[in-house]
Amino acid sequence: MSDCGRGARGATGRLIRMVPSLKTMAISLYGLRRSLDGLRRDAQTVAHAVVDGNSADLTGAAVRSREHQVAAEANAATLKRANDTLGSTIDILA
Repeated sequence: MSDCGRGARGATGRLIRMVPSLKTMAISLYGLRRSLDGLRRDAQTVAHAVVDGNSADLTGAAVRSREHQVAAEANAATLKRANDTLGSTIDILA
């Protein structure tokens, strides 16, 4: 086998080892985006209730906001760990 063939296989192997971290990062980003969207919706609910004087479900919005906050923090922590893992993998393979 030529050196070119081994180099290509090596590069593919390296990429395959990085895929789990990349998948984890994508899932974490999706979860983070959903959490932030939820926080925006709940903030709008509260803002409209205050401005319009509506009897909106402020308690529900507050509870959901806290749930979204915790979910966002968890997704951010997972994203950081996946990023660290990917960085370590790149360092090892370099």
